[in-house]
Amino acid sequence: TPALADGALFVSADAILALDPATGDELWRSTAFTGLGSLAVYDGVVYAGGAGPEDDTFIALEAATGRILWQSHDEALFFANRPSYDPAGGAIFVGATNGQLYAYDAKTGVLRWRFQADGAIQSDTRVQDGVVYFTTLGGTLYAVNGQTGNLLSNFKPGTTINTYAAPLVLPDRVFTVNGLTMYALDVER
Repeated sequence: TPALADGALFVSADAILALDPATGDELWRSTAFTGLGSLAVYDGVVYAGGAGPEDDTFIALEAATGRILWQSHDEALFFANRPSYDPAGGAIFVGATNGQLYAYDAKTGVLRWRFQADGAIQSDTRVQDGVVYFTTLGGTLYAVNGQTGNLLSNFKPGTTINTYAAPLVLPDRVFTVNGLTMYALDVER
């Protein structure tokens, strides 16, 4: 999934590329890295998940130059979900096919915590007021504390339907889809 930020179009192929959005000219190309659809840009940093030649599975690049800021080597496959960023907590969150939600320090790449869900996480993650929301292929919506990784709440509507759609998070309500049904859930304070 491409991302447009900081005057460039960022895409992943056999490497992460920054392109001029008007001409398509290549502005920079990262070292070899097979991005698998989880690409996002926050505060001048490109974050991407996938698989690299040195077993790097999540990478942070300077948006202006493509210089590697940090990379993780977790035994996980980050596939087809856009990571989310919490500027207040300084964390980047991304889900993996092993059902784990990873929280990295956005500046250093240090793993802060991992949370185990009931199935592969292929929806984008969303952050609101320090809470990370995501859905799994098991059909469950999760709310996890962004600072600690502790489960705050989960909602499983009773059916196991693959849920690729990310939740829509508002200050007082979360909308989630399971199969053909949309649910509106109140956010408790």
